[in-house]
Order: sequence, then C-alpha cells, then structure tokens
Amino acid sequence: MAKRNLPTQEKETVITPKQIARARHEGKARRQIMMASGVLTALVVVILGVGLVSELIVKPGQPVATVGDIEISTAEFQNRVRLERGQTISLILQYAELLGVEQVYGIAAQLDEYETIGEQVLDTMVNEVLIRRAAAEIPLTVSDEEVSIMLEEREAYYRSGTPTPLPTYTPWPSPTPITRTDTIPTPFPSITPRPSPTVVTQSAFEDLFDQRLRSMETDEETYRAAVEMQLLVESVRAWLMEAVPLEEDQVQLDMLLFAARETADEYLVQLEAGESFDALVSQVRADPDSEGIDVTSVLWTPFVELAADRGITVAQSAFALAADAHSPVIESGEGEYALLHVTGHEQRELSSSIQSQREDNLYTSWLEGLLESVAVEKHEYWRSRVPRTPSLDPRLLIPTPTPEG
Repeated sequence: MAKRNLPTQEKETVITPKQIARARHEGKARRQIMMASGVLTALVVVILGVGLVSELIVKPGQPVATVGDIEISTAEFQNRVRLERGQTISLILQYAELLGVEQVYGIAAQLDEYETIGEQVLDTMVNEVLIRRAAAEIPLTVSDEEVSIMLEEREAYYRSGTPTPLPTYTPWPSPTPITRTDTIPTPFPSITPRPSPTVVTQSAFEDLFDQRLRSMETDEETYRAAVEMQLLVESVRAWLMEAVPLEEDQVQLDMLLFAARETADEYLVQLEAGESFDALVSQVRADPDSEGIDVTSVLWTPFVELAADRGITVAQSAFALAADAHSPVIESGEGEYALLHVTGHEQRELSSSIQSQREDNLYTSWLEGLLESVAVEKHEYWRSRVPRTPSLDPRLLIPTPTPEG
C-alpha cells in the first residue's frame, strides 16, 4: 500500500526572552524619541510664537520716545517713516519727469540714509506732540471735514465744484506815439484765465486715493494724521502772526563800501563839496581801477533785518537819516568802511518775504519754548527699527536714451 503525503505542519515561531527584552527596549527608545521630538517641536513653536508676539505685538507697542507723559510707539514711528519715504519717492519721480533723472540723483541717494530719515521723523513727531497740546490750549483745532477736503483737492476732486481759475494778465503795452507830442495809450490788456485743473469725479478720487496709499505703502489713518498736523501748524503760524504788525518804519539805501578809511574820507570830501551820491556810484562803476570799493543797494528794510544783515552800526546810522541824506564815514564791520545814502525812509507795509521770515522766526522760537518746557526721552533702540521701505526702483532713474538724428 502506497504511503500518503501528509501536509507538513508549520513550525511554530518561538519568541525568546531575549527578543522580548529587545522589543521592549526598542519600543521604549521610540517613545523617548517621539517625546523628545514633540518637546522640541513644541519648543520651536513656543520660540516662534514668542518671536511673533514680540515682533507683532510687543515691539510695535513699545515707545521709541516719550514726551512728558505721552509715548510715541514703534508702530506710529514706523508708519510715519514709511509715509515720509513714500512722499519723497513721489517727489523724486515728479522732479525726474520735469527736470530729468540726472537732476534727482542726489535726492534719491538720501533714501539710503535710513537713520537720518528716522531721526528727522522722530524729531518731527516729538514736535507734533507739543504742538497738539499747545494748540488745544489756545484753542485751535482741525476738523475731519477740513482734512478730507485737503485730501480731495490734492487729487483734484472738488466737492463744491471746480475752483474759479485765477486770471493772468498780459504785459502792459507801451504807449503808442502819434505825430503830436502827446500819446494815446494802447487799450487795456486782456485778462486770460488760467487753465482749469483737470477735475476728477468722486469715484475717480477714491481710486486715486487708494493708489496713493499703496504707492506710499501707508494707511489712511497715518496719512490723515500727517495732513491734519500740516493744517494745524498753518493755523498756529497764522495765530502767532496776529500780534505782529504788518507795517513798520523802513529805509532803502545805497552804500559805498571801502577797504581803506583814507579812500572813504576822499569820497566824503566830494559829497560835502556838492557831488551827488549817484555821481560817485557811477564813478566807481565806471572806473576799472576802483579796487577796494564796492557798491550795493538795500531795498525797503526794517531796522531789525537791516541790523542782522549789515550790522547794528549801519542800521543805526541809516535810521537816523532822512530821505536823500548821506552819512559820515562809518565802520560797517569786518574791516570795511561805508558811506550811506538813504533814498527812502517811511512807514510802510512789510514785504511778503520779510513777513514770511518773521513768521518762521516766531514759530521756531515758540516751538523751542515748548521743547524747553517738557522732558523728552528718545530710546536708542529706535535706530534698529527704522523701516527701509518703500524703496525707489533704480530702473526708474535710468536716463532714456536720446535717439540719434
């Protein structure tokens, strides 16, 4: 009888105690690695979280300067620096279009002076804290409506209609002579209105305004605050000038300046002998050998400005003279001697340039007084927090090649 092949029974796997111990050891090691990885991951997350909290929450709220009890935060400072850089870039591009890119390289290079820009902005913000506080005590305020109107008009949007253009006058013609000795004047010159500005609609203004904010990489709140301050400063300056008289005693004069006293005495002898001052001036200008002698004229000027420009001795001598009178020889300062001829002396309105200069001086003195009245502390870490954006694309300042003829 043939043998039957019975199925081979699989050999049972036997796990030894040594293998069990090794498996336990490896499992424990894996658990420890997983725990360590988890701890490390958690630590990285915590570090990143702390960094983000520091950069996004803590630092922006830290003050870069303190003015009395008012803090200027890092976020406010950085927003203003970006606005300043954005406005500078906008001006550079405007001037480049008008004057050529070669004319704006120097201004563009200033954008790389990060700390200088930051310091200027920080000083301005310190001043603004003081100006706001002082203006509130006067009291002077700027409404949201006034800010909105200025922002709109910057983009040529006029909510009340297009402003009437100011007229320009054609030059006044010379009289037309006829055969007789009298003349018949040419008819009055025509008045040519200035071209009306390109006016935009409210919808177009909103688009232009959004574009401006994006180009300057700033937000509306920062931009409005800067415009509000500009209007407030204008109000303060106007308020300061209310107490300043617009008319004052003034003189205008011609001056002969000499390097040597002996030469000045010689000219004085000619004046006292009856020679006119105008004749002496003409004599000096016509003589190529009149070295050491200078001729200058001063237009209508008050005492203070004349003293600042020409010295106290010249001012005192000039204001002691009546119109069409001359002075004795005086020492004008810096080793020079002078003869003065006052061509006019009267009470008259200050020129616009003098008014503007006095307004500047008055405002500067007022602001210096505010700075002296309060403690100002600047924290040195502001230097590391000065933004470097927005930046100017250097490709915009590449001169356009001129086509060859």
